[in-house]
Amino acid sequence: MIYLLLMPILSTLIQFLIAGWFYIDVTNLWWISYIMNTGYCMYDCYKLKQARYSVDKFIMVSVLFVPLYIYKRMTLVKGNKWLFTAIWITVFVADLLIPNALWVKALEMSNPAMINAVKEDSFAQYTDIEIGELFEGTLDEYEWDTYMGMNRRILVKVSGRLEGEHFEVVFEVNMDSSFSISYMSWAGVRYSDDETHSVIEYLYEKVNE
Repeated sequence: MIYLLLMPILSTLIQFLIAGWFYIDVTNLWWISYIMNTGYCMYDCYKLKQARYSVDKFIMVSVLFVPLYIYKRMTLVKGNKWLFTAIWITVFVADLLIPNALWVKALEMSNPAMINAVKEDSFAQYTDIEIGELFEGTLDEYEWDTYMGMNRRILVKVSGRLEGEHFEVVFEVNMDSSFSISYMSWAGVRYSDDETHSVIEYLYEKVNE
């Protein structure tokens, strides 16, 4: 029963492991959580039948909705139905509140979800265009990457060619999915913070030509 109560956390762990191994956006793996939760309910229901509990059809159908299954299951075995149902719901809600960045750091595995956190945001002074659109409109042969840097920092890099020269920007992503530019280079020259702001302004003007 303890595994069922922890299944929301365990299934998310599996999602991020698979996402890191195969470089899949974790948001596309939501179905793993559903399969693991309902699958374990089905297994638990099978074990109840083996223990000679009278498992009716309603309990078997309720495996599709885990809180209801736990409630009916604990009623059947004369356990504390409200307590165990509340524990699963609490774990489920806690899992939803855990930032993706925390999972990435805990597992030390990169994930495209961190790229989306940057691409779908915008620079403070240019809120009318997403960062992904800004680079898409100005860079040739561009690509995005994400990896773990020193001290388990989550880094997102976009690189490509700007006016024929290699261009690269590295963002450091924080726990709340906010970010800052930690590195920018163009034609082999690394830019200071002030120069970085000037380049971003140049890109904004270029994409709006």
